[in-house]
Amino acid sequence: MPTFTMSGVVNPSTGYQPLRVAIVGTSLMQQNTYATSLGAIGCFTRSWIDWASFFGNGACEIFDVSDTTDYPGWSDRKFIGTNFGVSGQTCDEILARIPNIIANKALYEIIIVDMGTNDMLSLTKEVIHAKRIEAVEQLVASGAKVVLLTILARDITSWPSGSAQRKKANWINQKTHTYFKNATNVIVHDWNMDWVDVNNADGIPVAAYSDDGIHFATRGGYRVGRGLWDRTLSKLLPIGNSLVTSPDDKFDATDNPYGLLNSNPFFTGTSGTAGTGVTGTVPTGMTVERTSGSTCTAVASIVSKGAHGGNAVRMTFTLGGTADEIFSVRVTGSDTAHTLAGKWVQPSVTVSTSTAADTIKAIKLVLIDQSNTSNRSETFKEIGTFYYPAEAISEGQIIGRPLKLGAGSTTLRIRVEVHVNGSGSVAPVVDISKFGVRQIDVPQMYRPDGTLFTG
Repeated sequence: MPTFTMSGVVNPSTGYQPLRVAIVGTSLMQQNTYATSLGAIGCFTRSWIDWASFFGNGACEIFDVSDTTDYPGWSDRKFIGTNFGVSGQTCDEILARIPNIIANKALYEIIIVDMGTNDMLSLTKEVIHAKRIEAVEQLVASGAKVVLLTILARDITSWPSGSAQRKKANWINQKTHTYFKNATNVIVHDWNMDWVDVNNADGIPVAAYSDDGIHFATRGGYRVGRGLWDRTLSKLLPIGNSLVTSPDDKFDATDNPYGLLNSNPFFTGTSGTAGTGVTGTVPTGMTVERTSGSTCTAVASIVSKGAHGGNAVRMTFTLGGTADEIFSVRVTGSDTAHTLAGKWVQPSVTVSTSTAADTIKAIKLVLIDQSNTSNRSETFKEIGTFYYPAEAISEGQIIGRPLKLGAGSTTLRIRVEVHVNGSGSVAPVVDISKFGVRQIDVPQMYRPDGTLFTG
């Protein structure tokens, strides 16, 4: 590994403010962010850290940007930022990457650590425990606060019933709790509390929480992320700030270059367009429509979120058919003009549901650079056949991954998509509010090869 220094890292007084949370570990971390060689970046609905951020109103936002370079020891992630996860890695491979994580310390205050799950067959429980301690001590010495995760339980297809792996995992978890019980700047978070089926003798994951008995499905990511925020991160961090706060916070190239680019972020007026599959009232300059499918319908209405919340577009669905269908809220005309070619932008939206529906596959925030539609940010991208839990979801903020606009870019497209299952048993009611996209400064960060990335 190269030698890293802190020179050149972002100055908080002039650049993008240091972010609060980073994550390091295995596929349980890496799979929270996805990226492609074409420049797309975002997260899936299984991303537990993005669910924690949602419930914290953005307090623990993960800041990742597209980087299509393949770095030795980092697999082919296609992104860099505050997600330091690499699929399949062992304790030693993670320890070898600690210098890079420390070099990027200016980007975060808290780091969440997952280690040991891939070492159960090759190392003794004592060695795994010692290596976890070693990683934590290095990070604490760098000035970080560490949230150390327990070893996540697996299904018996991966770790057989009564196997050494299952016994070792439980031993390590108890030793972790004991060792760090009174530690300074270290908190042990037991994500098995939100993951394990305690009615199963083997302590396997709840059936709907995983697609393979090891990794997260949508409901598992949701449940674990909510538990992480409620029990741990909410005790360490203040609630996040909304990125959309005032109707006069508008882009001006001279005096407010970081103002909102889109019109009507608080959904005022009633002269918008109810498109295909939608009836009712839509805010001025906005369109609500069904963009995929032919059977489900929705009634749009405008509801107040109080003096400081503006209005929301409420979508009350009627289910039908058997397919997944998509409804969108967007600016009428689809595209938002801008003069920010080559600059970085970031979208956000506030979302809640008011019914215990089992029919939502995704509520996805999408930002597309229209100069190259492969260049896009998609937050809470749907995955597989998995759906949100059957419960009302309290209001939270979705903050999209940042996107660098192309050199010739003149327009961008922002929309919120609601994906619903037509054959479900309970129709959802979804509120969309505080809808915006703005220019941001990009923090300087070190690439895995030790060079400085400045956007």
